[in-house]
Order: sequence, then structure tokens, then C-alpha cells
Amino acid sequence: SSDLFHSSDGGTVEFYDLTAELPAGQSEFNNLRLANTTGSAYTFTLASDLTLNGNFTITRSGIGTLTFQQGNNTTVRSFTINGSVNVGTGTSWTVNTANVFHETFVGQDFINNGTVRFTNQASPNYTTATTTGAVILTMTGAQSNSMALAGTTDLYRFIIDKGIDPTHVLTVTGQSSSDLLLFAPNNQTIPAGENSISEKALFIKNGTLRLRENIEILSLSEGGNDFFINRNAGLWVDGATVYSTENTLGTGNTAITVIGTLRVSSGLLDTRASAGIIYRIDGVVIIEGGTTRVSTLRTSGADGTHRASLVITGGTLISDGGDGEGGLGETGGSGRFSLPFEDNAITMSGGTVRITQPGGV
Repeated sequence: SSDLFHSSDGGTVEFYDLTAELPAGQSEFNNLRLANTTGSAYTFTLASDLTLNGNFTITRSGIGTLTFQQGNNTTVRSFTINGSVNVGTGTSWTVNTANVFHETFVGQDFINNGTVRFTNQASPNYTTATTTGAVILTMTGAQSNSMALAGTTDLYRFIIDKGIDPTHVLTVTGQSSSDLLLFAPNNQTIPAGENSISEKALFIKNGTLRLRENIEILSLSEGGNDFFINRNAGLWVDGATVYSTENTLGTGNTAITVIGTLRVSSGLLDTRASAGIIYRIDGVVIIEGGTTRVSTLRTSGADGTHRASLVITGGTLISDGGDGEGGLGETGGSGRFSLPFEDNAITMSGGTVRITQPGGV
């Protein structure tokens, strides 16, 4: 029957060689494939909520372009994909220009060999929300998955919500450093400590985000409050370049506060002029490679017991009280390397720790 065909035990529905609105009277498919086999340009528009039990594919075999646009007016369109996404060469996934934030949920892998633009902004604005439409992408699923990006992937807000703890890993790789860019504001005031929701451009709610080669994150926080790594979350820098803030003035609330796990295996983590890396509650920082540069590395000044754990097996940790460019950074009144409490633990079996004045003196 039709219902069985569209269920999780069903088949694949393919729409090809036309311009049309989806889901064409059907709110659920198993697998959905959009295709262009011609030399003409076609556009499919998501005009109501849609759930896929399986995979979503955008592909072309002709020379004509194919665009999938999420949204058709000021009504929020929710797109849930329980399987994987594959955006092929010569195809695009875009968003309508109406002032509305659509939602997409992806339960498994995300492959982009084309163009994904979940915003209509020309460049990121980390202090002001867009008014020209956006898609909020949430990666879900209680298993480890990957995002393989070989084309423009402009995300507005990027949320990782995998499982109920840091166990499941979302690994993100790029073909060039320009493949991934986040556009949403990062200056929102959010409650200090663990948060079930955050409106910053990147939010790791559950699971671990592993950022590999050719991935560059320009900003985690521009004020309002720090970038928090929750107890059930992990941020793993493994070949990527990650900056906690664009701000080089140290104006506050732009640090990385670790309640869960922060891990650096290779690449660069630089907190610029922010207060650096701040331990809170049971925060764990693991440095096993790459370069980690901070203004300070210290325990939180918030009330409570903070059992910080620092493990260094390789790489270089630089704590210089500065902004990484010779200027002063924010310190919060603490020393550059400050783990003063009985419950703080430091284990070092390799690597280099360099504690200096700003400018490397």
C-alpha cells in the first residue's frame, strides 16, 4: 500500500526534471531523491513539514543545475531526515528569503559535494540576527556519524544533539578551509553553567563534535556569556582551527567554559583576548597534540566545587595572559595557569607547557 511504501520499510520516491513544491500532499517518505537529468535549471521547494524515515539525495546527471529551497513564505518549515543527506555536485540546498527560521534535523551522515546555504547573508554577523531567512541544522541520532564537506556549507545555527552523553561523535571534515562557515550571532546572554538550549551559532547539547582538517571556526562567543561545553558534551579539535572569539579587546564572556570535555589532538585552538579556558564542576581538558593558546587556564570563580582535570600527553599549551598578538587578554583576576584547589588534577606525560607574559616575554 501507499502507507507501507512511505514507511521506514518502504522504498524510494524520486522527483526529477521539473520545478515543483514538496511534499505534494505527502508528509512522510522513506527515501527521497530529487534529480535533474537535463540541461535546464529546476527548483524544488519545501512548502510544508516533511519527515523522511530514510535518506535524502539531491543529484544531477545532466548539465542543468538543481536547487532545493527550504521554505516558501513566513511559515516555519520543519524537515526531519532520520537517515543521511547527500548533496551532489552541481546541486544546491538553499533557504527562502522570508524572515523566518526553518528547522532541519539529520539523524545520520551529511555529505556535501555541492552547495549548502542555510542563510542568505553575504558574510557572518556575530552580533545581529538575520532577517532574510535561515535554517537551523540539528544533527541527531544516538550513534557516531560524519559530515564530509567538499563544497560551500554555510550554516546559520549548528546544533549537535547525539544521544544523552559525550559517547557519540560527529566528525566533520572539509576539503578546503572555506567549506564550513557559521553565520548566526554569538553575543546572546544565556544562563551560566549547563544549558539545555543556547542560541549561539554552535551549540553542543549532547555528544562530541570532532573537528578535523580544513575546518575553521571563527567565533564561539562574542559576549553575553561564555561558550559552554556541557557535562554531556565534548568539543574535540583534531586538525581544525578554532577561535573562541573574533574580539581582540578582552571585553568579557568570550571564553570557553568546560563542564564536559575539551580535547585537542592536532590543529589550533586559540582563545584570543578572552579569559581563555575556564574549568567548572567536573571539567576535563585533554591536550595530546597541536597548539592550544590561551590568555589563562583557570578554575571558575563561580560558587561550588570545581574538580578540574588537565591531561597533557603531547602538543603545546601556551598561556600568556594576552591576545596571541602581543596585546593584553582578559584574566578575570587569576594567574595565567591557575588550578589552586585540592580537587584539581594535572597529569603530564609529554608535550610542552609555556607560560609567558603577553608577547612571549
